[in-house]
Amino acid sequence: MRQFLQRRRSEGREAARAERAAGPVHPGDEAAAAGERLDLVAALWTLPVRQRAAVVLRYWHDLPEVEIARALGCRPGTVKSNLARGLAALRQEVER
Repeated sequence: MRQFLQRRRSEGREAARAERAAGPVHPGDEAAAAGERLDLVAALWTLPVRQRAAVVLRYWHDLPEVEIARALGCRPGTVKSNLARGLAALRQEVER
């Protein structure tokens, strides 16, 4: 667990460094990005619990399907199905 958390912190620091190195952020860009994140979070709440959990674990926590299956107590095929259905529903919700 310690190694996992340490790796997560390291990845976060590296991502922050890369973001700072990319150049200055314009205030309008930052506000637009924050609005998009809020829209995405609102769309996530429309998903059923299992789909939402699978999407968050995969794309926010970057866990592989096997670990997600272990965490959710299901098979990797079920995770793939939940991810596909969740992403399709998110696309529809965001397009509205």
